[in-house]
Amino acid sequence: MAKQEKNVHKKLRGRPKGTRFAGNIPVRLTPDILDAVDAWADRTNISRSEALRRLIEQALLAQRKKQ
Repeated sequence: MAKQEKNVHKKLRGRPKGTRFAGNIPVRLTPDILDAVDAWADRTNISRSEALRRLIEQALLAQRKKQ
């Protein structure tokens, strides 16, 4: 019987860690706000998640400029 080769790569369990974003943050939105976000995302041709990230970033930058 031939000797079994050892695997030199360590197997990691679960999903790979994300490097771009900090993590998931659940949020509840009213249907009106969600519809507005979806409409904006469609107009700019981006996903809902990306739309939320951009809208939050824009709001924070606008607030910083006021101060």
